Amino acid sequence: MMKSQRVVVLGLVLMAASWATAISALPTLAAKSETKSPHTKKTSKTSKQGQTKKKDKADKQGKKVNQGKGGPKSKTIEQSDEPKSKPKTDAQPKTAQPKPVPVPKTWSAEQIAAERQLCKQTLSKLDVVAIPEASFRKGACGAPAPIRLVAVGTKPQVVLSPPAIMTCRLAAAIHGWTTKDLQRLAKKHLKDEIIRIEVMSDYSCRNTYGRKNGKLSEHGLANALDIRGFSTAGGKVVRLLPSWGPTARDIAAEKARAEQARQARLEAERAAKEEEALRDAEQENQETGVGRKKTTKQIVVKGTKDLLKVGDKLAAAAKKALAKGAALQAPVVPLSKRLTRQGYFLRAAHKAACKVFGTTLGPEANNAHRNHFHVDMRTRRRSNFCE
Repeated sequence: MMKSQRVVVLGLVLMAASWATAISALPTLAAKSETKSPHTKKTSKTSKQGQTKKKDKADKQGKKVNQGKGGPKSKTIEQSDEPKSKPKTDAQPKTAQPKPVPVPKTWSAEQIAAERQLCKQTLSKLDVVAIPEASFRKGACGAPAPIRLVAVGTKPQVVLSPPAIMTCRLAAAIHGWTTKDLQRLAKKHLKDEIIRIEVMSDYSCRNTYGRKNGKLSEHGLANALDIRGFSTAGGKVVRLLPSWGPTARDIAAEKARAEQARQARLEAERAAKEEEALRDAEQENQETGVGRKKTTKQIVVKGTKDLLKVGDKLAAAAKKALAKGAALQAPVVPLSKRLTRQGYFLRAAHKAACKVFGTTLGPEANNAHRNHFHVDMRTRRRSNFCE
């Protein structure tokens, strides 16, 4: 009995070992079956091809239905909206350039009516003689409701010579400046009254300073006036070019010339001292005998002849420097002692204009305005521009 039991237990152990070996070999067998079963791959591939064919067939049927109904050849849901070839990632998209806005050739009826209404409101209460002009436009230039200003004020009436094309807004500013400022200043400095404004330039379709490139001048909008001078009831003619007096630029140039003259005088004095030293050395050589060396300004003197030659050269240089200094020398007289009554009037008129007009330029601005006032009604963000 014991022997038979042992046999049974031994058999069970052997069976358990064989099952464990079989279980551990299962992953290896599964991998081998995957690599060695072409039938399975063919089956999956065949199924995929079948699905693709069905999809293509459905797409063709969809297209035929759409074309048969007469509708547009639209893409089906399965079709992709993306392009077949992908765009290059390094290519930069082209930015669309804004097209220039065309400038109208004429003013609209609304613009002309609004500007004429503004003129009526602006000038109706002022003592002005003005002739309405037809609207005109040339590219960016022109005015919708210009006038030709003939005269402003009464008792005395101040005429513009010649009458000037301008906007009503500028005409109102000219009226206020003339009646409130010019007449008061003329009585103060000239003991007279202004009866004429000499016009140098009014409307002109051009850029500032007549340049090819730059901002459009207010002259191109009939919004600026250039004034050469004034005439009084007593016959005085006050023009900017001869009567303004020296500008700040002129005074700075005079100071520079005075400094050059001072330097020239210093150079002449140094040359004179050098000459005197050489003459002293020459006299000493004559008393003690030739052969003694004297050094003056790094010049080695060995004899009386050499001393005389060098002395003559220094004397000539000194005379030349003195002459140069005398030619450059000009006393810088204070401005207050150099202005005439006309000069004081013009400077006071310029200062008053700076408070009235958007832009006021005169001789102090630059050489281009040395002979006239430029006034305009350009709108400024902060304050009027005055030079």
